[in-house]
Amino acid sequence: MPSEETLEHLRYFCSWNFDIFRLTVLCAGSPMVALGLRLFEAHGLFQTCPIHVDQVARFFYHIERRYATIDMVPYHNNQHGTDVMHSVHVMLSTLVASFTPLEVLSCLIAGAGHDVEHFGRTNVYLIKKRHNLAMLYNDRSVLENHHARVTFDVMFNEPECNLIAGFRPDEQKDIRKLVVDMIMATDMVKHARILEELVRFVDKLTNGVRSSRICFSPLFFAHLDALAHCMVHMADLGSATKEWRLCKEWTDRLMEEFFDEGDAERADGLPVGALNDRFKVDTPKAQIGFITYVCQPLWHQWNRLVNRNADTV
Repeated sequence: MPSEETLEHLRYFCSWNFDIFRLTVLCAGSPMVALGLRLFEAHGLFQTCPIHVDQVARFFYHIERRYATIDMVPYHNNQHGTDVMHSVHVMLSTLVASFTPLEVLSCLIAGAGHDVEHFGRTNVYLIKKRHNLAMLYNDRSVLENHHARVTFDVMFNEPECNLIAGFRPDEQKDIRKLVVDMIMATDMVKHARILEELVRFVDKLTNGVRSSRICFSPLFFAHLDALAHCMVHMADLGSATKEWRLCKEWTDRLMEEFFDEGDAERADGLPVGALNDRFKVDTPKAQIGFITYVCQPLWHQWNRLVNRNADTV
């Protein structure tokens, strides 16, 4: 049972700047179960989906156990998984009337599992090292394939964790496809294509349509899957768009993880990645470039879509 202090902190779960670090402290290092249950409750999933509270709690518990903790991996740990799930929730909340409960469930599962069993190395490193995962997935979206596999390994093989068992077979197939596709969309090599598709979609959608009616147009409903993929991708990058205190903490953690990979590359006699050299990288300059050329274009399109201030999603 969450403490009163935890419940008080969870009152602010709809804020884009919700403090996952504080929740982690309040939850003794494991924030995913408490927040996951709150999000499922907020979206009415216990009433609209054939799932129950204990089952959802077990699923999040086992997903979180498969994540590294901060003492093992600075950035891609259980806090990041929880944070991305939360960011997906906030983005969903701006369009929630457009998504079915099945789709909302899928989005939250994908957010929670999108980096499960990440061990602090990039796809580039794994491919250069000819890591067994790179061999298994033929150098294609190596980590993303692994995260999707582990998410469903937990769901199907951990006791009483199958959140989709109560759905019809065709619905189970749809959920699995949605979750896998959303996790695969977090591979940064797909960023340019996702942005291009979002621009094209928003251009078509806003052409002659009043902003108040956009989310009820047939074109909008025809592209919900692609929009869901984009949401999880954006949520994965969302730490750079949070208020300064949170953004700085996430950036420091990510750069430490990159630098650790650079140290490993140097020790292995491999070329050191452009962002991985702790002796050469200008972190503020790198972050400005990331926000300007990666995040800002995405959030500009999102702002056009939801007709809101992009700073608050």
